[in-house]
Amino acid sequence: MRVWIVIMIIVLPICLVLPATTFILRRLLCPSKQPARGPSTADRVRQLAAEDSTTYRRDSDDMVML
Repeated sequence: MRVWIVIMIIVLPICLVLPATTFILRRLLCPSKQPARGPSTADRVRQLAAEDSTTYRRDSDDMVML
């Protein structure tokens, strides 16, 4: 076999496996340093949709067009 083929047979799997292994180990062993966040946008939309819409009426809703 040619030398470059042997090198690729060794290097290519290392280049594919090493980053994935590093990512998994880092996720498992390193604690998260992200601050706690508030409710997500989807949670806020669900909350607003669940509230009674008549509670927050605008003045223009009271006007009647003739």
